[in-house]
Amino acid sequence: MKQLPLGIALPKSATFDSFYADRNSQFVAAAKACAEQRKPEPVYLHGPTSCGKTHLLQAACNRAAAGGKQPFYLPLSTSESLTPDILANLESLDLIALDNLDAIAGIEAWEQALFGFYNAIIDAGSALLIAARSSPANLEIQLPDLRSRLSACTIYRLEELEDSEKIAALQRQAEQRGMGLNEEVGRYLLSHVRRDMGSLLNVLDQLDKASLVAQRRLTIPFIKEVLKP
Repeated sequence: MKQLPLGIALPKSATFDSFYADRNSQFVAAAKACAEQRKPEPVYLHGPTSCGKTHLLQAACNRAAAGGKQPFYLPLSTSESLTPDILANLESLDLIALDNLDAIAGIEAWEQALFGFYNAIIDAGSALLIAARSSPANLEIQLPDLRSRLSACTIYRLEELEDSEKIAALQRQAEQRGMGLNEEVGRYLLSHVRRDMGSLLNVLDQLDKASLVAQRRLTIPFIKEVLKP
């Protein structure tokens, strides 16, 4: 795990190379530009749950850190255990990635703090990446000025992968782990576990650990054995 400012840690597996871009290549390019501070305007990404938003934000932070910059990844889904004060002075860092923005929509204290933070980011010239399930137009933000700021971001919709793309993504992730995963195994996983990428990658992690312990390849009989109730 890579330790970042304020104690936030990111998985090393979150990289751009391990993400299957395909139709989402435009956002990947924008996220890379933010990580390398080549893109001055804030970038806002939205799309359905488990379509890769978190992976891309974390990949951008890992890329920034590898380049000697100071990134900060903040999952706002944990906002119940945080206070808006956590946003104070973050603009002094090189890249700030705010994930799950939906979690603080409609909470006045968070919206006011985020509005001030956004303005500070613009003044400081730091890079900002935001991810949410909904677009700014459909987000339940109550503060009009904040909605206006978010709508001024460069906005991308992350498209959910089709089945063939999910298998290709699983194969890429397996390759990153030093495993082989053929198309037949990929189709089997799509048919027997939840089909969203978050669930599929969690299962792949489980299979990775089991294959290391058992010293076995990813075959359908082995997968059945590992995943049996």
